Amino acid sequence: MPSDPDERTRGNPLDADTDGDSLPDAQEWNSTWTVNLLNGDGTPFRDYEVKSCVHTANCDSDDWDDDVELAQGTDPRNPNTDGDETFDSRENPAGYSGTRDPLRPDKRVTFVVGSSASVVGDCDCDGAGGSTGIDITEPSRLDWSLNGGTSETLFDIKARCNNEPDGHACTASTASRTVILYDGGSTFFTISQVGLLVEDDDGACTDYNDDEMDSITAGGTAQSGTLLSLTYDYGDVPTSALTVGWSDPEVENCLLQVTISFTVN
Repeated sequence: MPSDPDERTRGNPLDADTDGDSLPDAQEWNSTWTVNLLNGDGTPFRDYEVKSCVHTANCDSDDWDDDVELAQGTDPRNPNTDGDETFDSRENPAGYSGTRDPLRPDKRVTFVVGSSASVVGDCDCDGAGGSTGIDITEPSRLDWSLNGGTSETLFDIKARCNNEPDGHACTASTASRTVILYDGGSTFFTISQVGLLVEDDDGACTDYNDDEMDSITAGGTAQSGTLLSLTYDYGDVPTSALTVGWSDPEVENCLLQVTISFTVN
């Protein structure tokens, strides 16, 4: 445990609380508290004793005075008690949705779907540059789930993009969610696709055949399977936006794109 042998001489003998942190000098000189660190899965990791500073209210310069560190059970001499790259005071400040744990390695992830969504290629039935618009013929959407639980609708592809002409942006709308992920893979979220059939482009709008848009890329990387599925845990959340593209040789040059962005704090 770090200590300063000169702390007693730095206290003001005429002030019971020299640094004004609501902890009396006598308590800061003589008392310690226990920091109980946790693993990412919530099990005990390590316990150790700490002592606050007499001469300064915020011993580790993390925006939490020592009395707050005591109340939170954090280390007043370490701005990032749990070692997860975020200062203790940023783990659960006002103004952020979702509360993090300064004693357990974690991160807050907000993902936004649909900040950009557009019909990029030739997707309508009357040929390149046609005006009839893409015809999505079944419920098509992106769902999401946390830790493999029940899925819920995140972004309705058909409602946003159906009938949009070639080269047009889909109806403006975004969907976002915020989750807390813990180190060790014990928590994760999945974004998954439900359906995406469009009518074939034959240039005459007469030969209607539903084709599945099953050639999928995410961030320029081809995805396996016929439906998109993206799963992220603590260690692999993207640090930049991801553009998902759907196409199919049977639908000639049709390309539909939706952007997913991620913010970690």
